[in-house]
Amino acid sequence: MSLIGRPGVLGLTLACPLLGSYFSEWADPRRSTGSDHIPILLRFDKQLFHTPPPRPNWALSDWALIEDTPKSLTTPPPLLLSTSYYLGVWFDTNFNKISGTLALHTPLKRVTYWSKPW
Repeated sequence: MSLIGRPGVLGLTLACPLLGSYFSEWADPRRSTGSDHIPILLRFDKQLFHTPPPRPNWALSDWALIEDTPKSLTTPPPLLLSTSYYLGVWFDTNFNKISGTLALHTPLKRVTYWSKPW
């Protein structure tokens, strides 16, 4: 075995096939340093991440007004022998009443590209 030459290196990139359309360039931008660990530059044409949707800012909710409102939102209990369809309709109807009330009295956060999704 001769130590004069540099051994060959396999350039390998693993990616989901669905990401293939996002790549515009795959390159090794630096001169060889003699190491077998080199950075690979991947350039993307399209934006991979989107701005998260607006979320409620619970700290700015008008809780005094919200506390009075649910008293008028009485929900009848579901029927004892109800079907799964009826339970789904009952739940959706009552959930939309409550979430609609909260949405009316809670402003949304200002969302930017750098906002965290959690």
